[in-house]
Amino acid sequence: MADKKRILILCTGNSARSQMAEGLLRHDAGGRFEVESAGTKPSSVRPEAIVVMQELGIDISGNHSKHVDEFVGRQFDYVLTVCDNARQTCPVFPGHAIRIHRSFDDPAALQAPEQQRLALFRRVRDEIREYLRSFPAPQQSQINSFRPPRYHQSMHRFLLHNDDILDAHQKSLSAGQVGLLNGWGVFSTIRVADGVLFAFERHWERMQRDAAKLHVPFPSDPTWLKTRLLRLVEGNSAFDATLRVAIVRNRGGLYEGPDLTRDFDLIAFTTGRNDWGSSARLAVKPHGRHAQSEFAGTKMLSWAQNLTWYEEAHQRGFDELLLLNERGEVSECTSANIFAIRGRDVWTPSLNSGCLPGVTRAVLLEEIRLPGVSAFEKTLRPKDLEEADQVFISSSTRDFLPVSYIEGLNVRNEGSVLDELVRAFGDYRKDYVKRNANTLLGQLR
Repeated sequence: MADKKRILILCTGNSARSQMAEGLLRHDAGGRFEVESAGTKPSSVRPEAIVVMQELGIDISGNHSKHVDEFVGRQFDYVLTVCDNARQTCPVFPGHAIRIHRSFDDPAALQAPEQQRLALFRRVRDEIREYLRSFPAPQQSQINSFRPPRYHQSMHRFLLHNDDILDAHQKSLSAGQVGLLNGWGVFSTIRVADGVLFAFERHWERMQRDAAKLHVPFPSDPTWLKTRLLRLVEGNSAFDATLRVAIVRNRGGLYEGPDLTRDFDLIAFTTGRNDWGSSARLAVKPHGRHAQSEFAGTKMLSWAQNLTWYEEAHQRGFDELLLLNERGEVSECTSANIFAIRGRDVWTPSLNSGCLPGVTRAVLLEEIRLPGVSAFEKTLRPKDLEEADQVFISSSTRDFLPVSYIEGLNVRNEGSVLDELVRAFGDYRKDYVKRNANTLLGQLR
């Protein structure tokens, strides 16, 4: 048999994710790999990790946390980082080690009752096992030209369908629902932070407004929706995650299926937070938005155009597309708003550009206050981005992400304003979570 490939798995504490990954890979593929794990700030193996691994018949109780420095100088074929911090601080190993990154939620960070902690450890354990089944990794020639696909995220085990929490494998929808076949509905993507639906009120208001414009029946009570979404968060132990919620119209149009008993269906799922990298590279799409359209800025289920362009960007080696409108003005990206910083002024295209009124965009414009910093809407053209000190994009899943490259433009990253905004936004979310955390228990009952 050929020599075993040597793998080093890294995370911050070497206490949970990397320990479970080491145990899983040794158990499932020990005949092919020699596996070690380490941390950049090692602590001790979490008892929850030992328990959930023992449930699979894998004993890691004799493991101990190790510092990555213990392995410096040793040869590895693959270095896997399973958290963002380890990726950023990973040392250089000799030889031609292939470095591959995939960030997983940190179950050790959850402060909750034991059963909730164990549920999250089980979910992360299962996600790691599914990920490791793809080994061996791509060849070196593929890695060198590879930009990690940031648009493929597996949803968690359970989804919400109206009043029920269902296994995602269950067949629960009907082809006769007109909204499913025609993209007739509205949706929103919500950041879940410490179990709290961040800025839920803003998501609700936008969905309600868009539903009225699109003639989509919509629930009248925000509490009705919120309590069901929180049940889904609880069911998936998705306390630090991304949640997608959609309201789908069931009746109307040219064709309608039989036996439909509801005017609309509520569908929602959660997934892990995406790894967007440290910056974004943007290609440019002229005439990507029609600002004069009645439905400009509406977040509707008919999203295939944006998905096609987003995929096109990745096929071309970019992260996103910068969409211009029919007047050649900057509008937005396929899944993010865009901002430019000049001095202490922060600009973003107005809604008249055809852009979507993003929730993160609104929070920055209406809630974030920094000394000497003014944030406002402004007509932007590509040359304004080139003349800016910094450019960044915003969304519920990205927060604020700097732009390092725009096709055909020379963009800069100078000054500290973006870092100040990132800190201020983080503080705002922490305060929001703190203010709303006390209401969670009552809403779940």
